[in-house]
Amino acid sequence: MNMKLNSLFALAAMFALGCSTIKEAREAQEALADKCSEDKAATILDEKVNLVGSSLEELVAYALDHRETLTKAALNVQDAHLAMKALRADAPLISSTPWTAPKVGLSASYGESSAPAHAKDFDGKLERGKLGAAVSLDLLVYDFGRHDAKLKAAAENVIAAEVALASARYDVFEEVTEAYFDLREARTLLAVAKASEEKLKLHLERAEKRYEAGESLKLDVTKAALDLSEAKDKVVAAENQVETSGAKILAALGIAADQARWTDVVDENESDFYRYVGAFNETTMTTEEGFELGCANYPAIRIARARLRAASDEVDYAVADLKPSLSLNASLNFSDPLWWWKWGVGASQNLFSGFRKTTAVDRAVVAMKSAASDVDRTEHELSLAISLAVAERDNARVAYETSEESVNNAQAYLILAEERYNVGDLSQVDFNDSVVDHETALGTRVKAYYRGQRAESKIFRLIGMLPEYVSNKEEAK
Repeated sequence: MNMKLNSLFALAAMFALGCSTIKEAREAQEALADKCSEDKAATILDEKVNLVGSSLEELVAYALDHRETLTKAALNVQDAHLAMKALRADAPLISSTPWTAPKVGLSASYGESSAPAHAKDFDGKLERGKLGAAVSLDLLVYDFGRHDAKLKAAAENVIAAEVALASARYDVFEEVTEAYFDLREARTLLAVAKASEEKLKLHLERAEKRYEAGESLKLDVTKAALDLSEAKDKVVAAENQVETSGAKILAALGIAADQARWTDVVDENESDFYRYVGAFNETTMTTEEGFELGCANYPAIRIARARLRAASDEVDYAVADLKPSLSLNASLNFSDPLWWWKWGVGASQNLFSGFRKTTAVDRAVVAMKSAASDVDRTEHELSLAISLAVAERDNARVAYETSEESVNNAQAYLILAEERYNVGDLSQVDFNDSVVDHETALGTRVKAYYRGQRAESKIFRLIGMLPEYVSNKEEAK
């Protein structure tokens, strides 16, 4: 009876060791129960968000706290650490963590069987019960480097996962900045289009009055009406672009449709026509300098190198797997009413397995070479991306400087054209053309400015460095 109680107590103790883990797993399941339900229309909380007045730096910080892609990347890091923890539990006795080597098992059983059916032994008892229990110890003494190789590969996987998390953060940064500048650009272009529409509307009224007074032709009125219609079309298209850009910035920030509109991120009543809103200090690095920084910091390259090191460790494992392993085992057994123990030392070496293990070495070498080619490919991709981003930045700066001159000339011509139109020396057609030219010049300058800002944000991601935010508000000319 005491043996039965001891066995049951031992089993209860084993079960208790996993209670904490089981409890945490159940709590995680319960927390996600709503997301598993098909009856629930949406799992996103409808908590309202208001970020009006936030700087780009603050918007990026908000997105880094709320984007689901970062949650996924963080869980991948956690999983990589747990995989490494599980691997450490398989370490042999001769290793850096010998205390994890022993594997202890406990088993207990109780069974009943019929009594021997020999007539001379039959005493009227048809069944009998028997209790059994055993405690076993298995110990891998030495595995000739298998575990060390696997552990090194797992460590590189942890590094790759952590760098992937950093890469995901840079991706979110670039998505937010691009969406932010797209929205600013779209609103500025909308303001330009509306200003042009108002000017053309005013001059259509003047053309109609002059036609009624006999001072102009019907053609001038018709042309003014046509230009105004085209200006209205441009306003409608610009308004649509604003709404599209607004939806993109909400998505980049991780905000659901029922939580906010873009007007809760950028003030709807704020006019962007009279200023451009930037966010970064101008970078001055060349393509060569950017590529050098990127080779050291660009997350994709760091991930590729970590995977190459892991592939090299897998080669070490495949080679070590050709060698024998040494193990020790011992057990203490009870079978009612007897106790006995046994122990032994063993060495095993596979003599022939159909060339599976040697082929595994060859495959590991091929995988390592493939990982090396991934490093080369990523470096070439970085070189191209850096070259394009720097060229885009420099081209945008030149385009902005050139557009400054175009805007000044277009504005001067517009003023002169209006003066000549008012005194009757210029036709309505020529005047409307001057309005369109001025609008085009303003739009070109707006696009060049924000194209440069987007190029700056892309460069920061490619060189793997944190941006330096700055408030940069320039009066538009």
